[in-house]
Amino acid sequence: MFAAPAALTASVLLCRRGQSTRCAGPRAVELDTRIDLRDAVGRITAPTLVLSSADDQIIPPHHQREPAAAIRQVDHLQVPGSHGLPAVRGPPARFFSIVTEDVDKQQAQGRI
Repeated sequence: MFAAPAALTASVLLCRRGQSTRCAGPRAVELDTRIDLRDAVGRITAPTLVLSSADDQIIPPHHQREPAAAIRQVDHLQVPGSHGLPAVRGPPARFFSIVTEDVDKQQAQGRI
């Protein structure tokens, strides 16, 4: 678990009350509070791109940086948008552009 339990709990409450239209559902959010991936993330050895959403109110940016910092070969890019952006709610072309640019950069540096 990387996100603050209080933030996830607040998200669950909003979903249960029907006050949020942007939730994956209470079960998904509750699962996030029970799973701790810190050890697994720390074992990633492949070059990795981590995208985080600058305006995420469910998992604030400072909590998004923690898993990125645990990966040895990481490029961490913060992009404008809220929870789920850019991959889910953003324009697909923007998402693919970000990923392609990072892969090209890593290839030029001989990392992959």
